[in-house]
Amino acid sequence: MATNAEIDARSKVAGGTRIVQTACPMVAACLGGSCPVYAHVKGEKVVRFEPVIPGRFCAKGAVWPERIHSKDRILYPLKRVGERGSGEWERVSWDEALESIAEKLKEIDNDHGHQTIAMFDRAGVAGQRFGQLLGSTMVSFIGAHGDSPVGAARATGWRNWTDPLGIPGAQQAPGGHAMEDLAMNSNVIIFWAANTAETEQLQMKHLIAAQERGAKLITIDPIFTTTAAMSDQWIPAKVGTDAALALAMIAIIHDKAMVDTAYMNQHTNGPFLIRQDNGQILRESDLNNQDSTGFLVWDERSQTAKPADEAGVTPTLMGGWEVNGIACRTAYQMLIDEAQTFTIEHTAEITGLPADIVYQLAIDYGTAEPGAIKKGWGIGRTYHAHHMERLMLTLAAMTGNMGRPGGGVSAISSFQAPPLNRKAAERLTDTVPQTVIDGLSLLAATTGEEVPELGKFPIKALIMAGMNWVGQWPGQAKTLREVLPNIELIVVHELVMSDAAKMADYVLPVTTPYEHEGVCMPGYYGNLIQHMPEVVPPVGESKSDFEIFRNLGMKMGWSEHFKDLNEAALLPKMWETVPGVSFDRIKEEKALVWEGFNPGATEEHPHVEWAEAQFRTPSGRLEFYAEECADLGDALPIYRERPRDLYALAGEKLPLSLVSYHSKFLPSATLNEVATFRDLMPGPYVMVNPLDAESRDIGEDDIVEIFNGLGSVILHARMSEGMRPGTIAVMQGWRRSSFIEGGMQELVSGNVTNPAHLKMKPLTGADPNAPLHDVWVDIRKVNT
Repeated sequence: MATNAEIDARSKVAGGTRIVQTACPMVAACLGGSCPVYAHVKGEKVVRFEPVIPGRFCAKGAVWPERIHSKDRILYPLKRVGERGSGEWERVSWDEALESIAEKLKEIDNDHGHQTIAMFDRAGVAGQRFGQLLGSTMVSFIGAHGDSPVGAARATGWRNWTDPLGIPGAQQAPGGHAMEDLAMNSNVIIFWAANTAETEQLQMKHLIAAQERGAKLITIDPIFTTTAAMSDQWIPAKVGTDAALALAMIAIIHDKAMVDTAYMNQHTNGPFLIRQDNGQILRESDLNNQDSTGFLVWDERSQTAKPADEAGVTPTLMGGWEVNGIACRTAYQMLIDEAQTFTIEHTAEITGLPADIVYQLAIDYGTAEPGAIKKGWGIGRTYHAHHMERLMLTLAAMTGNMGRPGGGVSAISSFQAPPLNRKAAERLTDTVPQTVIDGLSLLAATTGEEVPELGKFPIKALIMAGMNWVGQWPGQAKTLREVLPNIELIVVHELVMSDAAKMADYVLPVTTPYEHEGVCMPGYYGNLIQHMPEVVPPVGESKSDFEIFRNLGMKMGWSEHFKDLNEAALLPKMWETVPGVSFDRIKEEKALVWEGFNPGATEEHPHVEWAEAQFRTPSGRLEFYAEECADLGDALPIYRERPRDLYALAGEKLPLSLVSYHSKFLPSATLNEVATFRDLMPGPYVMVNPLDAESRDIGEDDIVEIFNGLGSVILHARMSEGMRPGTIAVMQGWRRSSFIEGGMQELVSGNVTNPAHLKMKPLTGADPNAPLHDVWVDIRKVNT
């Protein structure tokens, strides 16, 4: 990192331009993020960004100066004066806006109860304190984005972490290997629904290094992505058939005797005896009517059922026995029995892949020694995601790749968040309880349906900070038609007029991260703690989320909890509980490596997840068998067809799969208004295979309608042989106003929660996932 003296020297050379070291805030959007940057400032305007570390920079970070000074910035508080969504506003003062909002919140609290006021869990420190004092319902967003790692969390016992108050924090996927490890050690790397080259650009260089060393890169994706183009092989399986492919691989690996039996016996619940009458794991208490809960295996030496952790026991991995009159089979035997129904030919028919491709994929991975799976977020965006995530981990365990250098299943790197002094900052009273609901439950709660956590309390007010619920969440058609009419108050903190802001009663102008002081935290693949000074003054009358909630708290009558709360005093206090790190040190060094990122790793020995095989499950093992789901038929990881009836039109099932994908430009709607990106991408389009287009008389750049039983969207069509026939795709992140008519999220159901995800939640904390990639549609040409 450059020293202050070096920056000062450069400032002089720059002829009056200030150069300030700060950070790119896109850590969660590019999964590589928190890149340190130099902001070049002339007067009160950021004119450009420059990378501090050569090569560590991407388009998303480069355009932030445009976003700071966008002509679309909201400059002062706005109050709705026409019908909701009409675009009729009047400018009001901050004092008037906050007084009116506070008055309405008190009225709703008095009439309906504090649980009927909902906030999102990205509201920041002052927002958390405000919500806790109010007793509002907090909405966790991760599952509604399709990013909740339900199956992986269940199999490994990894819990989504929460802050000390029990309010959801940044829920992450179970950790993985450092990509440097894969670069050094992997012989085969499978990108499974992962477009790493575009969405994790900082990490792709390590995987290309592995390829240059001789590793084979394989991409499994229905779209010929940039990652697929850079791989040695592209395998375009049909959308939603990945579990069938994984089961076929398991069967082939087993039949070819490529199984690491020792690992399966010692570190998985594969040898556990499963009762065939109820699907539960056989325990000692089943035999002696006592409270002992030890898991039983079949001991090869004594030929009896014994506790798995008893000294001297040699588990039998495959077989079935009767124990005290109870018919049992091992979990692994049940898995293999299921997998062997997926013959190569049958799997080829399901997945649409040639039989030899199915077979060779299993052989390549099974003989890689070691082989790695790079898991993408797309795997989780399906109704049956809990099956596929467990199957990936089972494949790694079977082949001895779990906890092995160059192996594993990696979504993001492992990291431990700095133990900030959040309690002192956020909560001063424990008198008002808070309810937490997942994002999919919010739709139900706003339309009067009963949500277990809320009972019959319907949501009557929404406060959105850092969240575009209307624009980017599933169930958009229902939100617009049924939800918003039932909401008495919607308050949105925003930079620009997003889809959520358009439907608000009050829009409050918020600052960018460069208009107030803060700290860019480590996370995902970003291992740096970085100081973010105020680079330029707030644009217009904008205020930080912190200041908005502080001032609103004062209007609510909570002066004792907010009058002395200010960011300048709070930032040092937050870091008092972090060993070896202080706010003064962060300011001085500007960027420092967080030692809790990939803990224990060195340059010579990059982090290997689960190297000690210390899983956090009830058994302490990798648990691919989830007994709590036995009554649903989901205890074993299996293949199930995607639900179609939800999307049917007039009772007719639809033929095409719609996938939304992330790109190197639009991480979400965050950068939608940036002029540079709009020049590169004038508007949204749907990619269609020429075979699907020809049968519908659709040509290049034709205006088409994508539709199903939930809604529709009208946009232009592009022909692409990089699309698997039967699948169409639209880039994620466009606002409704970008389309000719309608919106992408109209087509996605927000009304579906897999009961297996709910069964697993007490063990994982993972929210149920929205099935963003399970969408069934058709497409037709629009005559103009």
